[in-house]
Amino acid sequence: FTGPQGPQGDQGPRGTGGKLGPRGLPGFKGEKGAIGDPGPQGNEGPRGSPGPTTVPGIQISFQHVFANVGENFEADSGTFTCYVPGMSAYFFTFHTYRATNLEVPAFIRLMLNVYESDDDDYRDTASNSVVLMLKEGDEVWLQLDINSYLSSSVDKHTTFTGFLLFPM
Repeated sequence: FTGPQGPQGDQGPRGTGGKLGPRGLPGFKGEKGAIGDPGPQGNEGPRGSPGPTTVPGIQISFQHVFANVGENFEADSGTFTCYVPGMSAYFFTFHTYRATNLEVPAFIRLMLNVYESDDDDYRDTASNSVVLMLKEGDEVWLQLDINSYLSSSVDKHTTFTGFLLFPM
């Protein structure tokens, strides 16, 4: 015969666990959450190649400077300024994707011209160099002639180098 139910006993020891059952069905898609905060600003991408020049004498500027010992080069204007009179050497190489005429005027009105025109070809490079006797305050820069194309990229195909060979 059975009597009334007694008080609940203490909890027993934890079991050893059962076998893992099969994976359940995927749940329903949840509600769309709120828009998150904007991420950090990324680095500036490379500039595209400029179109043809429409006026002669456009001075070439540079976005990257490898070395500027003595701070004689101003990248924004692309100008070397002589602070120590003497013999200086200048070299330039440029990359083009069309026929290009590039001029390097120096203080003595010397024009070093490089002209690249190969209609069978889409991309080319050209270079030139000069050694000049400069006095303090003289400036050297590169400029494009009218209807010229100049190309550069993160690969830095267009370069301008100048340095003092010896003071005078």
